[in-house]
Amino acid sequence: MVYPMLLVDDESVDLEWLKRRVAGCGKRFEVVATANSGFAALRILRERPVDVMISDIRMPIMSGLELAERARELRPELRIVFASGHNDFDYAKRAIRVSASDYLLKPIDDRELGDTLDRLIAALDEAGSGRAGLGGAAHGTAGPGHARLGDVGAANAAATDAGASGRFAHFVPAYRLAATEPAIAALADDGRSAPRDGSDPGMPGRKLIRAIRTYVADRLEEKVTLGQVADHFGFSPNYLGQLYKDETGEHFSDYLIRVRIERACRLLLEPTLKVYEIADRIGYRNILYFNRQFKQRTGMTPGEYRRLHNV
Repeated sequence: MVYPMLLVDDESVDLEWLKRRVAGCGKRFEVVATANSGFAALRILRERPVDVMISDIRMPIMSGLELAERARELRPELRIVFASGHNDFDYAKRAIRVSASDYLLKPIDDRELGDTLDRLIAALDEAGSGRAGLGGAAHGTAGPGHARLGDVGAANAAATDAGASGRFAHFVPAYRLAATEPAIAALADDGRSAPRDGSDPGMPGRKLIRAIRTYVADRLEEKVTLGQVADHFGFSPNYLGQLYKDETGEHFSDYLIRVRIERACRLLLEPTLKVYEIADRIGYRNILYFNRQFKQRTGMTPGEYRRLHNV
């Protein structure tokens, strides 16, 4: 049986390299899709079956770790392998939290990639439908530049300090860290997911809000809607609307009206522009509706605003 695979990396060169390496390994995987962002990856996961996802960890706006959490919600049985050019102990810890199957360090060695694919095939074959965990199939010794996660499900996340010291000791040489026992034991914390409030560096948080605002600012002349923005960034409208409200304290609809009126105020200071031209430039096709919203926000009509500023 050939298993469908999704590759995710914001660097097109790395993405193409990995695609060729997977194809050249001769393993029973088919790269059915590639994505250059977490948002694009989520759209693919919603639309087509995928058994394995190999994703870069450090990507803008939505990190690979955030992608993994959302991917788990869509496909709990998905096997996830992280690739990173950083020997970051904290990333390894958080990879455990999302039950990653493997953690490969860039540049990825062909042999290590092949070994990882072999273990994934063995686990998928054993699971039959690919819905079971990797279980005992994911064992082995870490090679240079390769950090094995092994069986890192919820049971490991709840391990005792003593158990963690032995179970995760292989992370220390792989990451070249002079870690003490408490540091190793920290890998087996309570397993709770990191908060989605922007405080965790792997979460989208403020970066996502800035990206949304840039997207809106570039399209004010169009009929921008929450549904359109949510679709662009790979979220449901309800989720993105709540996320925006939680992050900013402002409803998305109120934000959209505010930035349009703020731009209208700037454009009204240009005496050569007609009011209907300004309305059209900020996405209002109905001049009466624009006038009404402008007055609701500023307490005056566009004409009164111009007279106030001697335009």
